[in-house]
Amino acid sequence: MVVALKEISIRGDFRTTVEYLIKLLQTEDFEKNTINTGWLDTLISARLTAERPDSTLAVVCGAVYKAHEQSKRSVVEYKNGLAKGKVPPKDVLRTSFTVEIIYDKIKYKFAAMQLSPDSYALFLNGRKVEVAVRNLPDGGLLILLDGTSHTAYFREEVGATRMMVDGKTCLLEAENDPTQLLSPSPGKLVRQLVNSGDSVKAGESYAEIEVMKMYMSLTVTEDGVIHFMKQVGQSLEAGDLIGVLTLDDASRVQFAKLFEGQLPDMGPPCAVGDKVHQRFRHALRSLQLILDGYENVGQLKPSIAALVETMRDADLPFLDFQEVFSTVSGRIPHSLHEQLERILGGSRKRSTGEAIEFPAAALRKLLEDYPKESHMKLADLPVYRNHIAPLSEVIERHAGGLAGHERAVVNDLLDRFIDTEKPFCRSDDEKVILDIRERHKNDVDYVIGVVLSHSNIATKTALVLSLLNHVQHHTPQPFDNSYVSSLRRLAQLRGRGHIDVALRAREILIHSQLPAYDERMEQTEKILVNATTVNVYGGGVEFRLPALDSIRDLIRTHHLVFDVLPNFFSPPSEYACLAALEVYVRRAYNAYHVISLRHRLAEKPLVVDWLFVLKNRAVAPNGGQTKRVASISDLGYLVPAKSNVPRHGAMGACASLEEVPALLLRLLRVFKERQRDEEEEKESANVINIALKVPESSPADDATWVSQFGEIVDRFREDLSSCHVRRATFLIFRSGQFPGFFTFREQDGYREDRTIRHVEPALAYQLELSRLSNFNLEPVTVKDRQLHIYFGVGKENPSDVRFFVRAMVRTGRLREGISPEDYLISESDRLLNDVLDNLEVASSIRKNSDCNHLFVNFIPAFVLTVAQIKSALSDFIQRHGKKLWRLRITGAEVRLAIQSHADAHPIPIRCIISNVSGYVLRMDTYTETLNGKGVRVLQSINPGSPGAMHMKPVSTPHPTKELLQPRRYKAHLMGTTYVYDFPELFSQAV
Repeated sequence: MVVALKEISIRGDFRTTVEYLIKLLQTEDFEKNTINTGWLDTLISARLTAERPDSTLAVVCGAVYKAHEQSKRSVVEYKNGLAKGKVPPKDVLRTSFTVEIIYDKIKYKFAAMQLSPDSYALFLNGRKVEVAVRNLPDGGLLILLDGTSHTAYFREEVGATRMMVDGKTCLLEAENDPTQLLSPSPGKLVRQLVNSGDSVKAGESYAEIEVMKMYMSLTVTEDGVIHFMKQVGQSLEAGDLIGVLTLDDASRVQFAKLFEGQLPDMGPPCAVGDKVHQRFRHALRSLQLILDGYENVGQLKPSIAALVETMRDADLPFLDFQEVFSTVSGRIPHSLHEQLERILGGSRKRSTGEAIEFPAAALRKLLEDYPKESHMKLADLPVYRNHIAPLSEVIERHAGGLAGHERAVVNDLLDRFIDTEKPFCRSDDEKVILDIRERHKNDVDYVIGVVLSHSNIATKTALVLSLLNHVQHHTPQPFDNSYVSSLRRLAQLRGRGHIDVALRAREILIHSQLPAYDERMEQTEKILVNATTVNVYGGGVEFRLPALDSIRDLIRTHHLVFDVLPNFFSPPSEYACLAALEVYVRRAYNAYHVISLRHRLAEKPLVVDWLFVLKNRAVAPNGGQTKRVASISDLGYLVPAKSNVPRHGAMGACASLEEVPALLLRLLRVFKERQRDEEEEKESANVINIALKVPESSPADDATWVSQFGEIVDRFREDLSSCHVRRATFLIFRSGQFPGFFTFREQDGYREDRTIRHVEPALAYQLELSRLSNFNLEPVTVKDRQLHIYFGVGKENPSDVRFFVRAMVRTGRLREGISPEDYLISESDRLLNDVLDNLEVASSIRKNSDCNHLFVNFIPAFVLTVAQIKSALSDFIQRHGKKLWRLRITGAEVRLAIQSHADAHPIPIRCIISNVSGYVLRMDTYTETLNGKGVRVLQSINPGSPGAMHMKPVSTPHPTKELLQPRRYKAHLMGTTYVYDFPELFSQAV
């Protein structure tokens, strides 16, 4: 009987005694038949109640019910708004809810997050519980919790929610509010026992209502003054407000105690298998739900990691096929079943370490040929094709191997994002939503799905950026063109929320079309070999010293060379090694005139030495070796103005740190031989360059290298001084990376010059460090060798502290189809993100900096117009303006050379941007030209409105703070504007 009663479920307006009967039948007295006529009265007086569900289960089920109801109400509200031809506010459709329930006088405050249409994550006091729900046809919920299922039914009552879980009933109370006098059930107010405005005592009746021909008295729970809101004779619904009670002592009201404990650890609502294909599907489903607009931020990185790991597991296609195969094996011919198993078994048998390859082609051929080979009847073909359709689908999915399947999955996720977001690029969101509603009149749920997905654009963007990072850095090289279509569609997105994704996609497209590192290695090797070999009549090849005409292209090119060139500094070919060293020297010293260069082949290690002098300062270094126009006004930072005596340089390369001392001695002997030949001493102006190839396992931190090179320099300090070596530069390089540079100067006692760390000293003029002469500089260590950050303190005004950020941008040769404007936008955006990240870290250590300055020098020349540059920079400032201002970057300069066409003479352009007040942005554009005195100056492109630097020398130092700047900075810290900036602010607004 107990079992039968437990299977009975009666739900209605009135409760039944079923649960109480179950409790009675399970008592010990009933089981032993020791009951009497007073037995039931005894149990009632002992307050025997029906069994209630476990408190944790009740609380979790109640919380997920409340969250589920809020979700449904938000969808209904949005649909009602669309039905009226209006677009409801964005916050109507929500996936995050706050849920408060009271159970046994304890309040539980949950934060609920909707993970999918039928699953939620509940957060309570730092503990997370995942719950899945399914709507039952009879109005209940099937709740999946910790791997088990529970049926639950809910009924809203006055001031409470009655919940039945697995046949056990409990009550979820609302917060106690004795000031609200509510009707407990439907009925009619028949009499007011006190007058409005009278004082009443706790427990005193204040009114009577008629319920089903019976009178029910209503009482107050606290002392106070009553004010009726309903009149006698009015009909009442359950929960209607009858009156309001003004409490005599509000402190007597007792509220539920807040739960401060922890829920027990619970697993996922449904078990997730640990096999590869099961984990793959779970990770893919998590990412798809994020793209559908559901909250699942915490699972973003783990899901991507799990997806990539499982996609590259060789067992994935086999397990995927085997799962489907097991479901259809009973419906396909036995002979076909055996042949399929034979093919799968043969592929899985392999020796240890041998790669597996899913036999998609063999399986496809078997399924296609089987009807013909088995002489199948035409009437049976439709049934056969229907049975093998699931198998064919799996085979096609994995036909391209693991790499093909990975590309298809990633492209599908990217396309899912694009298909939803593309309509929102055309106009404002409201118009787009109404257009979608018009096209899908009969499918409002589709419209709701699109809006929900778009509302979570921030999380979706983070997911897509992670996928793009995977595409660029974690896919096999060369770049896979199967991603190009999706990347181009992403790059075409123009919505405000799509800027980061579009820029990242454009950056990947550009870099994918740049020559790969291996390709540039091959090109460089071919040039060096051709320069050092000659074909001999009758066959064979003879080596020769490098021919300058053959390596001139490498010397003159505007594009990146120094990352591949050091790979050829060491044999196998000694002559190619000398050619590589010559290219390095002539390319690095293009601002100088290399008088002569000698290859020293007779003795190992191989070295080159050269004589050089500074070119005429009134002429940009665009003759001889390169067409590039560059400012050389700051070369005085490296070479004294009076120095017009030829200087001597020597360079060699070695393969280990142990070989460096021997190479250094070899280079010093070269200087001594030169001194003997010339029979006179020159001033200390000689330079040494030592290139060291280091393995991947070698220490990567700069401090270790400085210490090791410093010890070597200290050991040979006297020899360096006697040979008049002004500086010794150590170049370290790893394959695939840009070299690092450490320079030790004689003027500093042969200590490292940190201001030009990771810069070839002969090219340091490109950083324009002489313009920082008004400040004492302290270099800030950053990992990115493209960036150079200096912390400056004013020499005359020590309170003037600021950061100067210098960056040199190099690139490989741009192939056809890459727009220089797109490259400029992409590279600037990537560079600025790196600058802001590094500056944010530096600012947290050295606080109170103001008027920080950014200088970017693009080394190659671009076919661009000034209008394109200004447009790109304006967009660039609009995207990052707030963060630039937050990091107090009030000034920036961008220098680049532009051409009207590929063979035109490059024209140096400099854009100077300032925003001192924070509200008025000024952008001035200049060309670099020579004035009548032969000094390189800045000339405004718009002569009608010249900029502040018009006709001033390029080498003009950065000024220290003006008098008002400290007060302006103080006003900004207070969140206001300095009073003297208001006139300029008003003029900008007008």
